[in-house]
Amino acid sequence: MKYEDLVNTYYQPLYWHIRRMVVSHDDTQDILQDTFLKIYRHLWTLRKPEALRGWIYRIAGREALRFLERKSRQLGTAGLETELLERLEDSEQVNYRETEALALQRAMVRLSPLQKQVFCLRYYNEMEYEEIARITGSSVNSLKVSYHNARKNIEEYVKQQ
Repeated sequence: MKYEDLVNTYYQPLYWHIRRMVVSHDDTQDILQDTFLKIYRHLWTLRKPEALRGWIYRIAGREALRFLERKSRQLGTAGLETELLERLEDSEQVNYRETEALALQRAMVRLSPLQKQVFCLRYYNEMEYEEIARITGSSVNSLKVSYHNARKNIEEYVKQQ
């Protein structure tokens, strides 16, 4: 697969995967650029073509998590949550008429980075736990627990709204 084909195929899905994790369009664009740069530099190392999708999502997820970790070190966990909520409120992507979607996004901001990644991969990308395990390097059982806890936290938050 040519690099242009990879970008054409994966740009939109990766954009939304990262965007749901970091909220900001500008930050998403930066992370996406870094992601595609790493894909381009290391594409030759991919031994199994059937593993391409998982490999690409692993790179994107790690880049998003690295970004969130840096922000958390700068601002603290509560500060990061506050900043992400403010960016969500200021986002042009938010449709305030869709109160359920907005509540879901607000609830997702409160998840741990791993829970957020697992939730996005499972809920939005409809990936199987086995594929998520290959992407995150976690066990299937721990992912099931993370997803369950994420859903529970989201449901509790949405009920309070």
